[in-house]
Amino acid sequence: MTRNSSSSSTFGQRIARFLGALLAIFMITAAVVVTQRLSSDALAMATGAILAAVLLLPIVGLCIFIMAKLWQRDRDRHYIPAQNQSQPIIVQVPMPMLPPQQPQQNILSDYQQWDQRTRSWVEIGGSQNS
Repeated sequence: MTRNSSSSSTFGQRIARFLGALLAIFMITAAVVVTQRLSSDALAMATGAILAAVLLLPIVGLCIFIMAKLWQRDRDRHYIPAQNQSQPIIVQVPMPMLPPQQPQQNILSDYQQWDQRTRSWVEIGGSQNS
């Protein structure tokens, strides 16, 4: 006796069908018990609440989708650097060398000469007005 694997279902499919049938029986039984125990007004209230919740799901999903797109657009706008702007490069020009000192000068005069020199720098690639 040979089994044709294409016509017979696997064990997992049979378990899934059994659990689905078991769930359907439970839901029908729970619905019968609830309808017998609740008054017609309470049943209408519960049905309305369930239908309202089901109808709100797509609206909530749409709101979450729109908010995610807005947050992503806002984040992209704040964190992407401008493509046409280059960062300025600051090059520090070394201070000029002191002329050779005479041995008779004191250390304080050397410091005063050194302190009077100014440092200069050049900004490469920056804007002209800054």
